[in-house]
Amino acid sequence: MAKAIVTQNREDYPNTFYGGGGCCGESVNRFQSGCYNNVNRSFEQTKQCVQMSSVQVLTKIDDSLCVFHSPVGCTGCTSFINAFSKLLRVQMGRGAPRNIHYIATNMDEHDVVFGSTDKLIAAIAEGYRRYKPKVVFILASCASGIIGDNINAAAKQAEEQIGTKVIPIHCEGFRSQLNSTGIDTAFDAITGYLLDGTHPPKEDDLVNLFFPQSTTAYDRLEMAKIMGLFGKRANTVPDYATVDDILRIPAAAASIVACYIFGDHLAEWLKKEYGIPYEIIGLPIGLKNTDNYVRSLGKLFGQEDVAEAFIEKEHARIEKPLAELRKKLAGKRVLTGSGTSRSLSTALLAGDLGMEIVALQTPVLNNDVVREVGVLSEQHGDEFVLDISCVQPFELANIIKKYKVDFLIGFSTVSTMLGVPGIQTQGQYDFQQAGYDGILNLGEKIARLSANPTLQAHLRDRGYSPYSEEWLRKDPFSYLKKEEAV
Repeated sequence: MAKAIVTQNREDYPNTFYGGGGCCGESVNRFQSGCYNNVNRSFEQTKQCVQMSSVQVLTKIDDSLCVFHSPVGCTGCTSFINAFSKLLRVQMGRGAPRNIHYIATNMDEHDVVFGSTDKLIAAIAEGYRRYKPKVVFILASCASGIIGDNINAAAKQAEEQIGTKVIPIHCEGFRSQLNSTGIDTAFDAITGYLLDGTHPPKEDDLVNLFFPQSTTAYDRLEMAKIMGLFGKRANTVPDYATVDDILRIPAAAASIVACYIFGDHLAEWLKKEYGIPYEIIGLPIGLKNTDNYVRSLGKLFGQEDVAEAFIEKEHARIEKPLAELRKKLAGKRVLTGSGTSRSLSTALLAGDLGMEIVALQTPVLNNDVVREVGVLSEQHGDEFVLDISCVQPFELANIIKKYKVDFLIGFSTVSTMLGVPGIQTQGQYDFQQAGYDGILNLGEKIARLSANPTLQAHLRDRGYSPYSEEWLRKDPFSYLKKEEAV
């Protein structure tokens, strides 16, 4: 088995910050002048852990087994992943619904005091007996990390016992301020234990396509369809892939990364180890990002003429219905938030629809975000709010009220309780957002929801919001530790 792999935390990347908030223009100026500091919060409502990001990557490899070396509570979100996984599998034409395979060691007080590697090895053996996987992933947890259980040694012993590759994933929930570190940790395990040293025959028409786990089935199919215009096949991994599919990753002629934090780490490794070129773009949501996706493919394959012809044809096709949507939505004040790539791409889409950006929430501030925020500033000015936070609903609620938001694109639960309509874009939902048809589809949904906020008004008037008026009157960044700010 390969040596232990230590993944660099995302917050340790150059020019990468995970906390702060305020005027966009001021934040960008401080970033560009080298004066931006991370600002921690004295109170946080919630945050996604590193382990769950690794889980989202690894559980959907078809012939794998994930063993949580943790209390059973750490598997809570996995049932949610499982439900969407079954739906998306059918939507993508990948066969009948099936459950993802995972078990937990269910660490208890005795295990925390005395250690539990024997229990872990026994759990792996039992999981192998049930599912006969081609690969087993051990998912470390806060509990196993704190007591120092040696999952590397346990993996080696279990591998000798069952005769199948067992891979330790050092994804302790507390190890990083940014949950995207868990994505990198999972991909490091794939490259270090599965792909290292493999040299499959090259397939010149195969292209690796990496996108966030939250991308809908229809968006995945649309991205693959557009790739087909250039005579290429999309290798969409690791979701619903087999171990054999994973082993074909180095066979690809190129890689496209449709996210600023998902897959970039893997694409860079593939370029270094196999010379595979790649392009990093945002999710192809909205005119700019869809155009960029098509042009990136044209550039990679030397078919710029094909790309430009397709863009011109699609712009002409959607021009009239897009103009009608702009009439309905012009001047609506919107907040976008979600993962980094999705919040930025939907903000650009909102501009396409004639809406006004008043706030944007993103988990990270880095060079990619600053570049895309610059494009937004050209459309909307630089006075809108930039909230650098990883899933802080209480802050979101305050911004919605203070800045009189008319519509929210992203995590819409908070806005709904405040009487503000919104649309949930994060997750495997039953509608297309990507591509040129996605612009119209998402625009129509936003227009309909904006025109009929009856449910939101009902919930607001009956006091369903958990946030007090006292909090909603405060500055939204009251809990930022001011002494840390510059």
